[in-house]
Amino acid sequence: MLAPTVTPVVTGAAPNQLTSLESFTSQINEGFGAIAPNVRKLNTEATRAPLPTDDASQGYEVGSRWLWQGQEWVASNTSRGSAEWGMVGGEALEAAQNAAQAGIPYTTRDNFLAANVPLVVTRSLFFVNGYTYAVVRDASGPIVQANGQTWRPDGEVTPYHFGAKGDNEANDSPAFQAMFDWVMREGGWEEIYLPKGQFVIETRITSAANPAPATSLTRGLRVRGAGAGCVIVNKNAEGFFAWLNLSARNIRAHMTGFSVEMANGGNNGTIIELSQVPGGIARVPAVMIEYVHIFPRDRLVDYYTQGIKIIGCFWPRVYQCTVANPFGPNVTTATQHQGEVGINVDECYGPQVVSTKVWGAARGFSYDVQSNPGGEGGLIDDCVFDSKVGAYIRAAGKEPGFDIIATHFNCAEKSIHLINKKLCNIRDCLVYSEELGPFVDIDIENSEDITVRNMRFHFTGNPNRTHIRTDINCHRIFIEQCKHRANAVAMDLHGQQIFVTEPHFETMVTTQIIDRGVAGLFVKNIRPYFAQRSLSAPQSIPDITETAVAWDVNDGNFGFGAAPSSTITIPANMGIRRVRLTVQTRWGNNSTGQRAVRFTKNGAAFAGGVRSSKQANGLTYDTITCDVDCTDGDVFRALVSQTSGVAQNFGALDVFFRVEAT
Repeated sequence: MLAPTVTPVVTGAAPNQLTSLESFTSQINEGFGAIAPNVRKLNTEATRAPLPTDDASQGYEVGSRWLWQGQEWVASNTSRGSAEWGMVGGEALEAAQNAAQAGIPYTTRDNFLAANVPLVVTRSLFFVNGYTYAVVRDASGPIVQANGQTWRPDGEVTPYHFGAKGDNEANDSPAFQAMFDWVMREGGWEEIYLPKGQFVIETRITSAANPAPATSLTRGLRVRGAGAGCVIVNKNAEGFFAWLNLSARNIRAHMTGFSVEMANGGNNGTIIELSQVPGGIARVPAVMIEYVHIFPRDRLVDYYTQGIKIIGCFWPRVYQCTVANPFGPNVTTATQHQGEVGINVDECYGPQVVSTKVWGAARGFSYDVQSNPGGEGGLIDDCVFDSKVGAYIRAAGKEPGFDIIATHFNCAEKSIHLINKKLCNIRDCLVYSEELGPFVDIDIENSEDITVRNMRFHFTGNPNRTHIRTDINCHRIFIEQCKHRANAVAMDLHGQQIFVTEPHFETMVTTQIIDRGVAGLFVKNIRPYFAQRSLSAPQSIPDITETAVAWDVNDGNFGFGAAPSSTITIPANMGIRRVRLTVQTRWGNNSTGQRAVRFTKNGAAFAGGVRSSKQANGLTYDTITCDVDCTDGDVFRALVSQTSGVAQNFGALDVFFRVEAT
C-alpha cells in the first residue's frame, strides 16, 4: 500500500484544556475519526485494520483516516474493491502522547509558543477557536517559533498558524501578511485555508511573485475559505489583498469560499487586486475567483473604490461572486454608485464573469484593452448588474469576440457600451431601468458584425431613453427578435448595413426606428404593426364611378394613426419598409354588371398592385391582397367601382381594409 505524502490537518471541536495523557487519549480515541476533515464514516470502534473493501462505496475518499489500537492509516486510493490504506505510524497520537507526558498544555497557540517543546516531539497540535491545528519542526522557518525552534504548518496553511485570532476584534493583518510571505517564499503551488472566523484587516495584505523556477507549471497560490462564517473584515482605506507586479510566466491564483465585509465607510479601497499574472497556459485560467462575496457592513455608508481588480491577466474567471456597494431603499445619492468599478478586467485576455451580481458601482464591469493586440474573447453570462453603467467593453483595434448572455441589467445610464469590437453576441438579456434622462441602453460604437438578439427592454416609461444605438462607424449590425416595451426610442441607427429582423413592440412607444442615414437599412417582419378599418353603415357607390371607401370604424391599430379615414398612412420613424394590403368587399343583392376593387399607393397604381373585377351575383363578395415596399408617409387606399346602371350599396357587414407590416 502507498503511504500518502501529506497528512491531513486535524480539525474539529476541542476542549478548553488538554494537560494530561488521559485527556489526549480520550480526545483521540473517542472523537478523532469523526473530527478529521475528510472522514466520511466513524470508524473509532473498528476491530481491525482497513481492508481493500473499505472504499468509496463506504463513504471514504483519498485522505480519509483510520484509527485502530493506537495505529493510524490514511487512504491513498479508494477505488471500489481495491482501496489502498497506508500506515503512518500514529504520528498524531505519538506527538500528543509525548506532549502530554512532558506536561505541555497545547491548548492555544500562545501556550504553544511559550512551551519548552522537547526535541523528541516532531509534530504537535495547538487549538484556536475550537479547532485543532498541527505543526511540524522545520529548519526553513521561521513560521511558528517556540524557544528559538522553528515550526511549519503540517498540511493546510491557515492564518491561525501565524497568530490570527479571528475574533472580530484583534488586528489579524500581521498574521495574514506573515502567512502570505511564507507561502510565497516556499514557492510552488501552495494552498491557504481560511477557517471560520472574523479576521480584521487594518493594513492591506500584499504579495509578490514567488521565486519558484519559471519552468514550473504549478506555480501559484490558492486561497480556500470555509464558506459561510469565514469573513474578512476590511478596516483600511486600501483594501484587503493585492498580488502585484507578477511578470513571470505560469503563475496562477485561485481564491474561493470567503466573504469580505467592508467596515471603513467610503474608504475601503480596492478589495481584491491581482495584476500582471500572465499564466493561462494550456487553457488553465491564470486567475479564478469564485464564491467570494464583498458587501458593506453598513448598507448605507460602506463602499469600495473597486471590488475585484484583475489587470493584464490571461483567462481570468469570476464565478458565483457578489460585489455589492450600498444599494436598495434609503440609500442616498451621496453613496449610490460611488464605487468606481465592481469588476475590473482591463488589459486582460478572454475574461469570463458568470453567475455574479454587482450592485452600486458607477461601472459594474470594465474590460478596457488599449494594448494592441489585446481584448480578444470574453463572456458575461447569467449575471446581474445594478449600477450606473453595466458593462463597458472597449478594444484597441476591433479585436474579435465577446458574448453577453442571459444577464439582467438595471442601470441608470447605460446597460452595455461596446466600442471598437467585432464578432460579438448580446442575447437573451433583460434590460430594465426606472431612471429618467437621455440615456442609451445598448450603445455600439465603431464596431462590426455585432448581433443583438432576443433582448427584452422593459421600463416604466421614458421618452428620452434609447434602447439600441449605433454610430456612423458601425458596420453589419444584426438586431433580431428584440422586444420593446416602454415609452422610449427603440432604435437610433447609423452606419452601414443594419439588419433589423422581427422586432416586437408590445406597447406603443415614442419612436420605433430613427434612420440617421444608414447605408443599407434592412427591416423585415415587424410585428405586430397593423391598422384595420371597416364601415359602420353601407356606403352608396355611384354607377361607373371609381370611389375611395370612406372607412369610419377603427377595428384595430398598433403603430398607425388611430383616426379612421379613407386612407391608411405609413407612420414615420417606425422602420416599416414593406406591408401587406388586404381588402374584403361585399355588395348589395343585385346581379347586374361588374364589381371591381383595387389598391392605390400615393394616389396611383403601383407595380405588383392587385385589381379584381367579377360578375355580380346577388350578394357579391371579393377579397384581394398584395405585398408592397413602402417608406415613411406612403398613403394607401382601397377603390371600388360597379357597373349595374344605378348606385349600389357597399358594406357594411363583412368589409374591411387592413395594412400590416411584414
